[in-house]
Amino acid sequence: MLKHYIIPLLILLIAISCRNNTAYNAPTTQQEITLTTNTNKPLDTTIVVKDDFSLLTQADEEKEDKTHMDMSYFPSNYALEKAQGKPVQLILRVTYSRPHKRDRSVIFGDSTAPVPYNKLWRLGANETTELELIKPVTINNTKLIPGRYTLYAIPNKNSWKIMVNSNLYTWGDFNYDNKKDLVTVEVPVQYTKFSLETFLIYFQKNNTGCSMILTWDNVLVAVPIVISGA
Repeated sequence: MLKHYIIPLLILLIAISCRNNTAYNAPTTQQEITLTTNTNKPLDTTIVVKDDFSLLTQADEEKEDKTHMDMSYFPSNYALEKAQGKPVQLILRVTYSRPHKRDRSVIFGDSTAPVPYNKLWRLGANETTELELIKPVTINNTKLIPGRYTLYAIPNKNSWKIMVNSNLYTWGDFNYDNKKDLVTVEVPVQYTKFSLETFLIYFQKNNTGCSMILTWDNVLVAVPIVISGA
């Protein structure tokens, strides 16, 4: 009979022991948490939880990549109207990471620039930029069916080449395969009167659908996207 009481007793002793030790609630990704003791007095250590739930000190956090991922929609008010419960149809969206200019004098330029002319660029940072189509669209007279695609660019001083590629789940431009390009379009460069600190992609409505605007520093290009029934 004694053995029937041993396991519950052990469980009780473990629970009491854990209660008397330092504890914290399960964290969510990329948040700061403060450790506390059983007296509810905070310890002097603040830690940061990464995506894989490993712990960083504040000094280590400063070494982390500050580039953040973002998403742009067309229609551009899709997220707001969806949150408000209004009927709105998503047509396409782009997911990308947004690098910063920081203290660099220029972004696009010769071989010493962060994004050199006539070199392949992932159109952002980290994972390759991804375009998702909910409805079919046409780019440079090529019809694209609903689905997911990756985007690449070859910037130059007066124009950019934009490639829509079928190879998914890629990091940067390391696995780029031009044989999987579905569309290549060349668009002119426009120079703005101001310098944009963070790379930005957004959609601008027009009479035939929209333009996908790509802009960073004082450079802007617009990729025409034709949407049936726009």
